[in-house]
Amino acid sequence: MEREKRYPVNAADYKLYKEVGKDVSVIVYRALYGPCSEIIVIIYRALFVLFNGFEELIIITFLSETFKAIVYLHYLGHIHRDVKARSILIDSNGFVKLYFN
Repeated sequence: MEREKRYPVNAADYKLYKEVGKDVSVIVYRALYGPCSEIIVIIYRALFVLFNGFEELIIITFLSETFKAIVYLHYLGHIHRDVKARSILIDSNGFVKLYFN
């Protein structure tokens, strides 16, 4: 499996190209990460709407783990065609699980 890439949070390093998706509390953009000229996806969020009662750091962790699960599914050759809030499960130990039917 490919090593996980880390991107800095400095907004000046990115150039937004266009909006590619939108929901009530999330907007997804295609963007260029300047230092490596790599096309990436940026998710702009107002997460307090989705996860009322959780701190932002916890929400970021949930979504990060969800994206890792999606990347792993793609690595295995699968595509999850119906990712939504009810597809993201959290077990009694706090681990994020992605429901894949």
